[in-house]
Amino acid sequence: MNRIYTRLLSIVENGKAGFFYLIDPDKLSLQNISQVVQGIQKGGCDAILVGGSFLFTNHFDDFIRLVKNETDLPVIIFPGNSRQISAAADAILFLNFILVIHYFISSLHSLKYINFKVLSVTEVQT
Repeated sequence: MNRIYTRLLSIVENGKAGFFYLIDPDKLSLQNISQVVQGIQKGGCDAILVGGSFLFTNHFDDFIRLVKNETDLPVIIFPGNSRQISAAADAILFLNFILVIHYFISSLHSLKYINFKVLSVTEVQT
């Protein structure tokens, strides 16, 4: 089993709730990543989620790499659309819904079968 997935499972197996912090790359500049990640680490987070509803910036891969350079915490993509995929992340988190928007079924989830084998990114489903 992948080390990131194992790390997340151990939180649950120890009877704890995971504390993840979500960073929206559209709302945080590359220049401020270091300061924000330092605060996240001091706050005792278990992992950092990166994603948002949209992606207006063209620096998603750079954003992920900069976050990873500042921390040893797992950096997990929480995608809002199919543009929010990067091989630089440790994992990608998919939420499973009973009722989902057709876009996610046809676009985003079908991409995982094509890209994740090539990217070597761990898939974490809920």
